Amino acid sequence: LKEQEELDPHKLSAFCGSNFLLTVHRHPMLSIRQVRARCGRHPESLLNQGVDVVLYSVIDTMVDNYLLVADRFENHLEHLEDRSFDLDADKDEDVLSETSDVRGELLELRRLAVAQRQLLLPVAKGEYDFVSETLSQRFSHVSDHLLQVIDTVDSMRETIVGIRDNYHTALTRRTNEIMKVLTIYAGILLPLSLIAGIYGMNLRLWPAQNHPAGFWSVLAGMSIVAALLFAYFRRRKWI
Repeated sequence: LKEQEELDPHKLSAFCGSNFLLTVHRHPMLSIRQVRARCGRHPESLLNQGVDVVLYSVIDTMVDNYLLVADRFENHLEHLEDRSFDLDADKDEDVLSETSDVRGELLELRRLAVAQRQLLLPVAKGEYDFVSETLSQRFSHVSDHLLQVIDTVDSMRETIVGIRDNYHTALTRRTNEIMKVLTIYAGILLPLSLIAGIYGMNLRLWPAQNHPAGFWSVLAGMSIVAALLFAYFRRRKWI
C-alpha cells in the first residue's frame, strides 16, 4: 500500500524459523517499515514474544492499512457524492472518471482482502498444530478486520451506484432547464420572425407600408409583442 490515496499491491512471502523471520518482497512495503520501526523503538516488547508474533504483527499492520485506505476512499466518495448534486459544465466528466477510478481501486482492495482472508481462515481456526491457541485468536481478529474491509467496500460500491444515479438525474435536470430556456426564447422570436416576414413581402398590404416611419412602427410593434410575451412567460414562472 502506498501512503497516498491509491493502492499499490505487492506480493509478500514470509519464511519462519525458530529464531528468525524472513520476508521477501520486490518493493518497499509500508507494513514492514512500520513493524521494523516498532521493533526499533521497543525491541523487547515484540521480539521477545516469538517469531510468530512478529509475523502476526506484520499481517495485522497490513490489514490495518487496508482499513485506513478504505476510510480514505470513503471520504473521497462522500466528496464525489456532494459534487454529483451540483454539476459544473467544466467538471461533469471529472465526477464520472473519478468515480470509475475509485471503483477500480475498490475492486482491487476487495480482491486482496478476500484472498488474504481465505489464506488466514485455517490459521484462525487453529488447523495448524504449530500455531498456538492464543495466536489463532489473534489471527481470528485479523480475519474479522478483513471481513470488515470487504463489507466496507461492498457498501461503497452501493454508494458509487448512487453517485452515478445522482449524476444522471442532475444532468437530466440541467438539460431540461436548458431546453426550457431555449424553447421560451424560440417562442418569443417566432412571432417576431412572422411579423418581419410579412412586412418584408413585396406587396402592398397596408397603406403606410412605404411610409418613412413604417420601419420604426413595425419595430416598435415587434418590441411590444416581445415584451408582452416575456411578461406572460415571467408571470407563469417559466423564466
